[in-house]
Amino acid sequence: MASSDFLTAWSQALGEAGASWTVPEQHWSRELAQAEQQHLVQAGQVRLLGHRDWLFRYGDPVEACFFVVLEGRLKLSMPDAPGGERTTGLVGPGDLFGADSCAGLRGYTHEAVCLTSSARVIAVSSARFEEAVRQAPQLALALSRALAQETRRAREMSEATSLPAEVRVAHLLLTLTHRFGEPLQNGTVRVVLNLRHDELASLAGTTRVSATQAFRRLRDAKAVTGTRGVYEVQPLTLQAWIAAGAADQ
Repeated sequence: MASSDFLTAWSQALGEAGASWTVPEQHWSRELAQAEQQHLVQAGQVRLLGHRDWLFRYGDPVEACFFVVLEGRLKLSMPDAPGGERTTGLVGPGDLFGADSCAGLRGYTHEAVCLTSSARVIAVSSARFEEAVRQAPQLALALSRALAQETRRAREMSEATSLPAEVRVAHLLLTLTHRFGEPLQNGTVRVVLNLRHDELASLAGTTRVSATQAFRRLRDAKAVTGTRGVYEVQPLTLQAWIAAGAADQ
């Protein structure tokens, strides 16, 4: 695959996804052989972050095409009403996100802050990415396919806005549990999200009040216990609750 072909495919995919996008680890790593994954990792520079350190802020000059999380977890957000923010994503180990410079922007249109005690992130510049593609041409096509899949998933999520707000919150919690949870006994999964109800509400496209009501109902249904961003989830119970809520619409 020629470099120009790769840039065309990548730009088209970014045009669909917008300037800010995320591809979970399981959606892109399975597209790449181990050697190709190594090319991607070696193309970047490692950034070390502490708790609440910013990887970048809104409007900062764009220095990387995209990032890969090695350790820790980061929250992605955008400025909202005066003094506020809108949470747009949560990324953890293996996740890939970016890519304002690939979209031709000079300043970041979103922000990324470390939620855990520490984090290690690889920052990949456009020039280093092109060099990696020249060494492993399949890399560009694989990542473009992964990004296209994630774009379709985002569209499906946007179509779910017709569902009741509480169902959307429950569906978000189930998705985050599958991505970041730690299995315990009897089917229980413990998940530490480090997110407030208003931030979860923003991810689900609803209000803090609706998110709080959803968690109250989920606790009553024995689908969730815990609070303050640390939860123990019963995925099967939660899944059944979501199905029942969607059917009642």
